[in-house]
Amino acid sequence: PSDGLFFFFTQYFIYFMVNCPIETTRTRSFRLLNAYITKFKDTSRFALLKMMLISSSYPSVTGLLIHRVKQEVEWSW
Repeated sequence: PSDGLFFFFTQYFIYFMVNCPIETTRTRSFRLLNAYITKFKDTSRFALLKMMLISSSYPSVTGLLIHRVKQEVEWSW
């Protein structure tokens, strides 16, 4: 994601996900975010995850992103 549009979308999406009071909506949002991330090619996906990790100000989201990066590494072997 070189133009940043995809990155800004994910930032707003994460903001919504973190601040939503309804647990089922947060869970669905997380699943949707994972599905969105899988739509990118490998290099773009890792770049997006890297940008999200660097800019994440939510510890719970950071933990989920680290888990996702670990999965991506396992899947790429």
